[in-house]
Amino acid sequence: MTKQEKLEALRADTSVHYNCCQSVLIPFCRECGISEETAYRLGSQFGGGMKMGSVCGAVTGALMVLGMTGFGKSFAVMQMMAGIMLRWPEDDLVIIDPENEYARLVEAFGGEVIEISASSKSHINPMDISEDYGDEGNPIQLKSQFLRDFCQLVLNSKELSAQECSLVDRAALITYQKYLLHPEREQMPSLHDFYNNLSLQGPQAKALTMALSMYVDGTMDLFAHQTNVDLQNHCICFNTVKLGKSMQSIGMMTVLDQIWNRITRNRVLGRRTWIFTDEFQLLLGNSACTNYYFELSSRARKWGAILTSITQHVRSVLNNEDARRMLSDCGYIKLLNQAPDDANDIARLLHISDEEKRYIENAEVGSGLLIADKVVVPFNNTFPQDTELFRLMDTNPNRKK
Repeated sequence: MTKQEKLEALRADTSVHYNCCQSVLIPFCRECGISEETAYRLGSQFGGGMKMGSVCGAVTGALMVLGMTGFGKSFAVMQMMAGIMLRWPEDDLVIIDPENEYARLVEAFGGEVIEISASSKSHINPMDISEDYGDEGNPIQLKSQFLRDFCQLVLNSKELSAQECSLVDRAALITYQKYLLHPEREQMPSLHDFYNNLSLQGPQAKALTMALSMYVDGTMDLFAHQTNVDLQNHCICFNTVKLGKSMQSIGMMTVLDQIWNRITRNRVLGRRTWIFTDEFQLLLGNSACTNYYFELSSRARKWGAILTSITQHVRSVLNNEDARRMLSDCGYIKLLNQAPDDANDIARLLHISDEEKRYIENAEVGSGLLIADKVVVPFNNTFPQDTELFRLMDTNPNRKK
C-alpha cells in the first residue's frame, strides 16, 4: 500500500476518526522514527479545519492576520476566537491584548482577564517553570536562555557579551537548585532570588544587577512577585494596555514565557493551545524579543500549540527579516486592506498575482484575501449585526453598543 493509499484508507475508516493531520502523519511514522500510536496522539492536537476561522493542522501550526486599522482586523480575529471557544470548549485559548480589545468577548465566554500593570494586584512570576519546560531537554538550560533574553531587554542592549551570558547562566543554575530538589510551588524562585544570585557573581555582574534592580525593588517591580492569579481557566486574556511603551516588550515576553509553561502542561494532557499575540510588532524592536518569539513559535508547533500573530503595522513585519520569513512560512494568512506600498511588497513576498492583489487594495471593511497552503481565496466577511455576538466583537466606536 502506498502512502497515498494509506492516507485515503485512514480518512475512509468510519470506526475511528482520523483528522487530516493524523492521516498525513501516520503513513510517514516509520520515516519519523515514531510508532503509529505516537503519530495518532501528536496529530490529534491539530484537528482544526478551515471552518469557523480555524486552520488545517496538516498544513500549519502558525497563522498571521494583517490589516490596516479600521478595516475589520480585530473583528476577524474575534470571530476566530469565538469559533474556537464554541467548537472546541476543551481547548485552551490564551490572548496577549496590548490594546484592551478582547476583554468583553473573553468575559462573555466565562474566561479570565488578567491585567498586567504597575498598579495591578495581579502578578506573574517570570521565574515560573514546569517540569516539562525544557522541550524534552534540560529545563534550566532553556530557562537560562529566556533569562539571557530578559536581561538583554532590561539592558536595552543589542546582545549580551559572552561573559554576561555566562554570569546569567551561572546565576540561573544556582537559583533553581532548591526547586529542583523539591519541585513544589512553595519553592518556586522569584526575580529577587535570581537578582541576589547574580549579585554574588562579583563586580563583573554590576552592569547587569544595576539594570535589573529597577525591576526587582524599584518602580518597575511588577514582575518581582510570585504568581498570584488563577491560570487554570480555559480562556485567559493578558491585558497589558496599562504597561506603557517602556514595559510592553518586557511584559509581552514574560507573558509568552508563562504561556510556554501552559503549552508544556497541555501537551501532557493532550490538550490543544491557541495563542493570539496582538500588536506583535512590539516584539520586533529588540533582537532578544524577536529571537524569543520566533523560537517559541518554532517550538510551539511541535507541542500542540497554534500561534496567531496580529498587527496593523505591516511595514514593521516587511522590514524585519525574521518576521518576513515567518510570514512567508505561515500556512494560513488573513490579509485585509493594505496600504499600496505594503500591498505591493506582500504580493511579491507571497507570490500574489495582480488580479488577487486588488482584493487588498482599497478593500471594503471585512474584505480581503485568505491564503492557505499557497491557495489564495478572496473573502467578504458579512455578519448579522442584530446579534449579541456581533455586539461583543464590534470595535467601531461610532456604533451604539
